[in-house]
Amino acid sequence: MTGHQKRANGTHSRNLLNFIEKSPLLDNQYVVFRHQSNLCAVAITGIKEIIRVVTIHPVPEATPAHAGVINYRGEMISVVDLWQLLELPSPPLHADMTIFVLEYDQTHFGLLVNQIVGLWLLEAKPRPDDLKREIMYPLVDEVGFHDETKGLVFILNPERLHMAARDIQTLHEQEQAS
Repeated sequence: MTGHQKRANGTHSRNLLNFIEKSPLLDNQYVVFRHQSNLCAVAITGIKEIIRVVTIHPVPEATPAHAGVINYRGEMISVVDLWQLLELPSPPLHADMTIFVLEYDQTHFGLLVNQIVGLWLLEAKPRPDDLKREIMYPLVDEVGFHDETKGLVFILNPERLHMAARDIQTLHEQEQAS
């Protein structure tokens, strides 16, 4: 077995976001995770649920960025491998990995995440021009700065993640039809 055929088995966790209070600050809350040496974030408003890694079923002839599909509450959804999307090698899978189930344009898709750092309040600012060469450039429109860690956080654009997930799925469907 290769790549994403080997998966840590698990069951859907309870909704890990239940602890989050709905508040006026919701728009500034981001779930931050580590990707390689970078800190990345997804707006809490775009996350439907965070689940433990379940068996991801590989899709024949799919692009490497398409980790496969999972059964999410009776719906088969695509899971995007951010490492492969950025043309980086995927880390070995382990039981502590999670999948962010994102909702965009009334569609669900998953994002495979290695290490959640926490829930942070960030003030999103437009991506500086000097970051155009960063590897995550196509997926990032905004950045945040975390005072405690003095670190820059790349805020992933949910629309672009959705387009990547949709394009992967569409590509697969077109290949199956031909």
